[in-house]
Amino acid sequence: MSYSERIPLRGTRNTRDLGGYIGLEGKKVKTGLIYRSDSLSFLEEDDVAFLAEQLQLRYDIDLRSEQETEEKPDVAIPGCRLVLIPITSKILMGSTVQPPAFAKNDPEISWHYRRLYSLHPDGDAIEGMKNLYLHYVEMESNRCAYTEFLNLVADAEGPLIFHCADGKDRTGMAAAYILSILGVDRETILDDYEASAGYLVGKCQERAEKLRAAGIADERLIRNMCLLASVKRCWLEAALERIDNAYGGMDRYLTEILHIDEGVKQRIRQKYLD
Repeated sequence: MSYSERIPLRGTRNTRDLGGYIGLEGKKVKTGLIYRSDSLSFLEEDDVAFLAEQLQLRYDIDLRSEQETEEKPDVAIPGCRLVLIPITSKILMGSTVQPPAFAKNDPEISWHYRRLYSLHPDGDAIEGMKNLYLHYVEMESNRCAYTEFLNLVADAEGPLIFHCADGKDRTGMAAAYILSILGVDRETILDDYEASAGYLVGKCQERAEKLRAAGIADERLIRNMCLLASVKRCWLEAALERIDNAYGGMDRYLTEILHIDEGVKQRIRQKYLD
């Protein structure tokens, strides 16, 4: 099994069960307990009923920034506690990048343009997103947020779902930490991460069409702005390599930097491994 299949909700594109992989001592990660997703801001009535009644979710962990959660709050799920644990990037904070005329009348296009050039001065999405992932590893507020997240995962009483906007970057790092603690091998962790690209193809195509409709003819710019809505394996690889080279590997990083002690790791393993 290379990755979990998408759960077909109408209001999300990238909702998946994190279970099913092989972890420590050949034990399987349990299914039906922990899910990863993109934004839950557009859930439809049937989606909400499925998450509440079929999956019996008890926690919705939103990793988006305060601005994102204020502008597009999650749809409430009955019986499910909403927990906000924002993951952000100082690369994007206080950006002075000004979008060109074609983007100024469209807040969404303007945001994606500013984000692209904030991440990399030449608008290179591949290299820019690598920079972003290093901020997930090294920015102190993000470290604290992931520590809070992993402690909640360890102590949660009942099934949980965690997500960001597209369910790939902030969520991808969170999934990598959980699966590492559970003993899932690195290639499988990368496969699970890279699976988001397939589920987000439609979003990338819609963005490309919108950019062309706005009069943008620069195909390189379109390609790079659309890449922001996808994933490349090398992005997570860059973060994991930094953890290996600068911190002595994932286990030491979790213990010494995120302050996830053996007790927390054992609770996660006992809860989520068969």
